[in-house]
Amino acid sequence: MQLLKETLERIRAGETSFEPASASEKDVEDFQKVANRLLEAKNKGLLHDVKVMKDSSSGKLYFQLAFVRGGLTFQGEKFLEEQPSITSQKIENGVTLDIFISHSTADSDVAKSFIALLRAALPIDPTRIRCTSVEGFRLPAGSSFNDQLRSEVFESIVLIALLSPASLNSVYTLFELGARWGAQKYLAPILIRGTEAGALGQPLASLNAIASSSEPDVSQLLVKVAELLKIQAFPYHSYASSLRSFCDSGMKHEW
Repeated sequence: MQLLKETLERIRAGETSFEPASASEKDVEDFQKVANRLLEAKNKGLLHDVKVMKDSSSGKLYFQLAFVRGGLTFQGEKFLEEQPSITSQKIENGVTLDIFISHSTADSDVAKSFIALLRAALPIDPTRIRCTSVEGFRLPAGSSFNDQLRSEVFESIVLIALLSPASLNSVYTLFELGARWGAQKYLAPILIRGTEAGALGQPLASLNAIASSSEPDVSQLLVKVAELLKIQAFPYHSYASSLRSFCDSGMKHEW
């Protein structure tokens, strides 16, 4: 069931073409499971259509390519909504948050692009991401702003800090980062808008900050986040365009 859900999540994120990660026997064998889940989804009415291509290898007939047409059906969307999150583990005190994105509201466009990258790269429930300036990821209506922020900054599994001139001058952002650093939990700084590592004061200066313009570094960060959340990242080709978009957005300056 989990593989079926992961595959449907990839389709909802925009992926339409599926193939083995490489020509190795293991990757080809693993792909057979994905192809079968796609056919299962079509038969259950979760997908509009899927076309598969088979080829012989070592005397055996294997799926080599699958192409999804039309995306998820209404039943498919409903199926995903009804399934428990892949990352359904509870955090202490009842907090169920995987990723907290600390940033300035002036950088909401970069934050939105980063969320799009996360969803393209990882099978993560959007309700487990907090980003206060992006629609769909804000605090719930009626919540105590300061109390909930304080709780989520401490208890989220991963905190990503988008650091720009605006965020480094934001009282709220500096509060979030100081609280997280004091909690001694995972904190990943990403430098955006041309911010240099030398602009960071202590204690942030002691952390390894990566530049948003570096696709290899951001990709490596996604692998680390998947490891911390105990989930499997999607293949690189499924999020490569979202990665480039985020790296480009992070280099844009606000004048």
